Amino acid sequence: MASPAISIVSAMITPALLILGTGSLIATGLARLGRAVDRARDIIKRGMESPNFGISPEETIRWLIRYERRALLSERSIGLFFAAVACFVADSLAIAFDLYLKSDVPSLVVGLASLGAVFMFVGAGFMMVEAHMGGQQLHEEISAATKRIRSQI
Repeated sequence: MASPAISIVSAMITPALLILGTGSLIATGLARLGRAVDRARDIIKRGMESPNFGISPEETIRWLIRYERRALLSERSIGLFFAAVACFVADSLAIAFDLYLKSDVPSLVVGLASLGAVFMFVGAGFMMVEAHMGGQQLHEEISAATKRIRSQI
């Protein structure tokens, strides 16, 4: 028969899997945020150095606005993912207290896990929108580059 301490620690490990998955989403969000910021800075720098660097002013403004929106979506998703991690850590502690106190009210444990899952779900939704915007941006940039190359032939 397992000791009560082992049972408590075993139960507390369950949210660790959710924390691990959420951490992976945080890393993905940070990478996407970094790419959007770097690309926007590159466009701003090239625009300052040479106002006519092959992209019309309207395109430049549209792209910068899109990069700003992408950065905002990534930032929001990262915040939600961190909130999910906080919920899962609190859930792990709630499991320990629940088992230690032999409580028959699991609502806090279930509530924290559910709230963390909701944060992950909404954050993932933001990342899906951001990824779609990234695909649109790539398509526009390739089209603009192709048009510039064809005009030089």
